[in-house]
Amino acid sequence: MGPASTTSMLRVPTGAQTDLPTPPPHDPEIRPARDRPQAKTEGPYRSSVKRVTHNAASLAAHLNAAEDMRRTQRELGKDRRAFAAQSA
Repeated sequence: MGPASTTSMLRVPTGAQTDLPTPPPHDPEIRPARDRPQAKTEGPYRSSVKRVTHNAASLAAHLNAAEDMRRTQRELGKDRRAFAAQSA
């Protein structure tokens, strides 16, 4: 075998020969503010709005019912006469 030829040592580009599209820059003039996603904020200090999930709502309802029951038991008592007075 002889020495390697000079043509086999040259790097031949095998990728795409066309320009690849570049993404647009983050420029407000290109993408107006109404098209950009915005966070839900409120108040003078622009705090984020918390979403109320079903789990959070049911937990709040449970806590309110438990507090009402404790208040009723403090006022009427815990025996059967208290429950009779409550239902009457």
